[in-house]
Amino acid sequence: MDTKTLSRPNAFKKAFSLLTLVALAASSIPGFSYTIPVAHANNGIHTYATPSSGTLEPGGSLEVHMTVPLDPNDSNPVVSPSCFVNGVDVTSTYENLTTGTDGHFKFTYTVSGGDTDRAAGQVPISCTLQQTGTVTVTAFDDGNTVAIDASEEPGGVGTTTLPSLSSVSIMPSSGSISEGDTAEVTFTESHGFTNLSLAGSCKVNNVDVSGTFQNIGGGHYRVTYTVDGNDAERPAGWVLLDCTLGNQDGTVRAQHPWSDGNTLSIDTNDDGSISNGTNTLGFTTTAEPGSGTLDAGDSLVVWFQDPLPSPDLAVGPTGCYVNGVDVASTFAHTSNGRYRVAYTVGAGDTERAQGQIPIDCSMQNDTGSVRLVSFTDGNTVAIDITSGGSGEGDAVTASLVPGSGIRVSGQDVEFYLEAPGQSFLSPFGACFVNNVDVSDTFEDLSGGLYRFIYTVGSTDAEREAGEIPVNCSLGGDSGIAASVSAWTDGNTVAIDSNGDGAIVEPTGGESNFIAGVFANPVSGTLTVGDDLEIYLQEGSGSEGFLPLVCYVNNTELTPTFEDLGAGFYKFTYTVASDDESRAAGEVPIACSIGMLGGPVLNAEAFTDGNTVAIDAMDDEGGATTTPSIIEAVSIVPSSGTVGAGATLDVYFDATGDASDISLGGVCTVNGVSVAGTFQNLTGGLYRVNYTVGQNDAERAAGQIPISCALQNSAGATTTVSAFTDGNALAIDIEDAGGNGTTTPPVATTTPALSFIEVEAVPNTGILGVGADLEVYFQATSTATDVTLAGACTVNGVSVAGTFQNLTDGLYKVVYTVGQSDVERTAGQVPVSCSFQNALGATTTVSAFTDSNTVAIDIAEQGGGGNGGNNSGGNGTTTPPTATTTPIAFSSVFANPNAGMRFAGDHIFVHFQSATFDTGLSLGGSCTVNGVAVGPLEHLNNGHYRVDYTVGPGDTERAPGTVPFSCVIKDSAGATTTVSAFTEANTVAIDTDHDGMIDGENVSGGDGSGGNQNSSTTPQLAWASITPGSGTLTLGGVGRVYFQEFHNQTDLAIGGACRINGVDVTSLDNLGAGLYRLNYVVALGHPDRGAGEIPISCVLTNGANQSVSIVALDPNALAIDVNGNGSYTDGQIEGDVEQGALGVSSISQVRSTATAGGGFGQGWEWTFNVTVPSDEQVVRMKFGDWVHTNGVSSVDMEGNMRISSEQASSSVPIVMAAAGVYSDPMAIVSDLDPSAPGLQIQIKVEMKVPSGAQNGSYGTYYGIQSSEE
Repeated sequence: MDTKTLSRPNAFKKAFSLLTLVALAASSIPGFSYTIPVAHANNGIHTYATPSSGTLEPGGSLEVHMTVPLDPNDSNPVVSPSCFVNGVDVTSTYENLTTGTDGHFKFTYTVSGGDTDRAAGQVPISCTLQQTGTVTVTAFDDGNTVAIDASEEPGGVGTTTLPSLSSVSIMPSSGSISEGDTAEVTFTESHGFTNLSLAGSCKVNNVDVSGTFQNIGGGHYRVTYTVDGNDAERPAGWVLLDCTLGNQDGTVRAQHPWSDGNTLSIDTNDDGSISNGTNTLGFTTTAEPGSGTLDAGDSLVVWFQDPLPSPDLAVGPTGCYVNGVDVASTFAHTSNGRYRVAYTVGAGDTERAQGQIPIDCSMQNDTGSVRLVSFTDGNTVAIDITSGGSGEGDAVTASLVPGSGIRVSGQDVEFYLEAPGQSFLSPFGACFVNNVDVSDTFEDLSGGLYRFIYTVGSTDAEREAGEIPVNCSLGGDSGIAASVSAWTDGNTVAIDSNGDGAIVEPTGGESNFIAGVFANPVSGTLTVGDDLEIYLQEGSGSEGFLPLVCYVNNTELTPTFEDLGAGFYKFTYTVASDDESRAAGEVPIACSIGMLGGPVLNAEAFTDGNTVAIDAMDDEGGATTTPSIIEAVSIVPSSGTVGAGATLDVYFDATGDASDISLGGVCTVNGVSVAGTFQNLTGGLYRVNYTVGQNDAERAAGQIPISCALQNSAGATTTVSAFTDGNALAIDIEDAGGNGTTTPPVATTTPALSFIEVEAVPNTGILGVGADLEVYFQATSTATDVTLAGACTVNGVSVAGTFQNLTDGLYKVVYTVGQSDVERTAGQVPVSCSFQNALGATTTVSAFTDSNTVAIDIAEQGGGGNGGNNSGGNGTTTPPTATTTPIAFSSVFANPNAGMRFAGDHIFVHFQSATFDTGLSLGGSCTVNGVAVGPLEHLNNGHYRVDYTVGPGDTERAPGTVPFSCVIKDSAGATTTVSAFTEANTVAIDTDHDGMIDGENVSGGDGSGGNQNSSTTPQLAWASITPGSGTLTLGGVGRVYFQEFHNQTDLAIGGACRINGVDVTSLDNLGAGLYRLNYVVALGHPDRGAGEIPISCVLTNGANQSVSIVALDPNALAIDVNGNGSYTDGQIEGDVEQGALGVSSISQVRSTATAGGGFGQGWEWTFNVTVPSDEQVVRMKFGDWVHTNGVSSVDMEGNMRISSEQASSSVPIVMAAAGVYSDPMAIVSDLDPSAPGLQIQIKVEMKVPSGAQNGSYGTYYGIQSSEE
């Protein structure tokens, strides 16, 4: 049977106006009468699981509850909910449980055999609610320990099913109870277990109700709470609960929030007001330090821990005071309901005996208030100002959050180190918690407060309560400024790494080891008389080690030994005139420290990657060893104040305009890695980009820190640790205008405007009269607001009228050689253009940056860049060497640009035309790694690529040495050969996947691609589908590849992800920021025309920053599910509003429908269709009608029918099933015999069944023609 594609008017692709049922009252959807404003996103939102612990097996269910603050003044409904739990789409289980002022929404996940197993607390979720704004959650915040064992069957032989709770409810569930009233709490066990009992305490509203526990049968249990006259009052839905039940197989803990969404409140004195006076509501109040005597100038930090996951608190109406001093301005929320204030003892403050320091702090939010007037930790801190006390000044404190409980593998604990008055510090060496280095998690929270995150590993040492070791020092250029080797908060945190309930601490005591050996300074060249400080860090923080022997640069340093405490030891080396000179990073060290009768620790190399050099022959500082390879470091803008989201450009000017500089290690700006943004801008100029993050450290003017290790091809290295431009730039996260937390801008001038590239196209040859010279200007920071500020001339001729703003900070003018213009020798064409940006900053460009050799010879007629043979020329310029404008590329790069590629892997070579030429193609051989590749694929805007797949017998290549060579031609036939990358890469080829390159260990290329994981919002460089053309039929596979711009390797599906309207739940991570989504065509999927396959996929990185794929690079791929003929498709929709669809190929006969009114009162359209004259059989298909809220739908089965007066029978054909083509209509007549093909009309009717929800609906359609 022959089939052909049915031609259809473009109008079929247009959207249609919406239809709405008019039989039902137009009203809001019940339960959705509140709005979720964007401003509330992730503010006061709470996500919890029921059950909250235990292991779920196949058949077991997990409820995901979301509580969201709502705006009672907005009646917009919640729409388009979606939710994935453990990678499974549970959107269809959506329930709205809202009964009060907070929205309460629920999804239910049921474990199936074959689902992914998950460890305790590691079940992934991604749930979205959309209304006026969008709320998306990607993690629970209740600390639940639910696990999934999908390999187990319920009741299977040899399996143990842990108890879990399917619901916890309270009666009454609404209203208010007061003194003497009772409330019953009911627990329902998920598996119907009838043998549970209390396995720990049981409290309601912080009152012990253990004595009221009852087993009431059928897997149900109950406790009874009676309100006492001294009990805390609670707002609606905030009655506190904490009960542990269990049997011989395990325990389950029930805690607030409730699974029933109750709105019960407690008004103890029945006065109609929820007010607690000085009732603590379960808050704990602790002092840090917890003992000792404070003197004037010393600090006391007071911590408040909220037992409920309530919205952020603020200082209440009565303020916050410590020792009678107002400390409200220091109030801060650190995390997880933990708040702090800081009190600094003043010279005239009241002295206090041990444990007698008064506090009075009120806090409030929209659920109520609390006033705390006493400590709960029994601290013995005193204040003695006149005698000087026994304090030690501003004590450095170390605390953990949470401050109690047991942490297991995968769970985090926050370590806060406070050094009062010492800002802008950074880790000095490694920072250990439980002997694990956490220095990579360092955050400067400003004001001398710093934070680290310790994540418990499965093999970490287990610790009893309060026994976690800590050893951490902070410092700066002057050395160590603050150290801690013990906690000051009296925390009782324990670690049970394997989560088996038994804590087994290491035997034999803590091992001693050298954690780090580092130098101060870390770069530069030392001359005679200069000092080098050498620090040894003992990993466990042990003190008391003695020097055994220490040589640095063959000089004995033992007499210079210092024990700095907290496990740090120091030696000092002074350069002498007879010492050996050393190249950067080559200073030798051999030091040993030990204890009498104890361990001996050896340091035989520096661990900090320092690039210190020694020039012992020059006592004036004139280095004769390897000089610094960077002579200037500047930042743009150089003044003012920037806030979160601003992007700063840091420029490095290489000594001697060296063009071979690359990163030689870590590169950070303001403590944030920017290595992935490193660029070689040519001419000895290099750049990195730093984007200010919401949580980054704020900096006063001129205080932004930088640390970048750079190297040249000869191995010379230097570490840039300061700017040389004397900039006065400041960072104020909250407000670029300054909120008072950083030094205000010291300059009022507009940030500088500058151009990093000024290039001529063509860039060689001779131009004659009539020839064009294009001049391109590339602005810094890809500024897009640049305009001409005055004259713009090339060769003294005004070109202002040709000025163009192209894209991404690229601008262009065109100069046409005139008969009387000045002739110029090669490279001597002058340019002078004045520019300005939107803020008024100006600059004048007066030179090219590309070293072009373009010449102008007036006698050369009709020159087109290099055109002609200079016949008749005056011989004063170099003859042309080509007959067309040369082909130029602004960028040639590899993707991926790092990591190892194995047999079967892809390497793409990308080419960006400097002139955005869209007519390029291969003009000869094109090879990558010696293998022929092709074709040259045009992606967009002059961006091309070739695809190389590593073969099993291909040559292996070390990092950065993959060769390529491609001959590329333009539409005029001119060719050029490209064989060098413009952007450095470290991609390597290991064909046989043995970790060796031709039998040698691989060096370099760590596979990260210099990624910026979690440090910046992800972006997509491109997204394309393979195959790029042809037609997929049933079972066919389409693979969507996409590249993250920053090479981020931690992306995951973070929301709805659909290809062709079908959910995709699996993402393949191919390394170096390259990913793949796989789509398989199945029955019921919609057909699509060439290049019309839709995609919509939300992706998130480890910091929950998101990016969406909403379009693919141009392609010609189509989908014909049944593969049985030509097809076309589109979409139709319905709405209550009258009016024509406005599409010439479809007319709307009836635009309103009445539910239950049959076809006579339903929707109706007329489709005007052209059918190929040799295909006289037509079929149609439709999908179910979906409400715009994304939840409700109307089945089309039995409710839709089609007919045609041009068919052999006018009897309507009733549609049998969604997505399935109808029975055939045989076409026997033609409405317009003079037009090509058969012109027919198809009547499409839809009746709306009774009970359909009021609102707007839409569906898709398909039309197919064939010979029979």
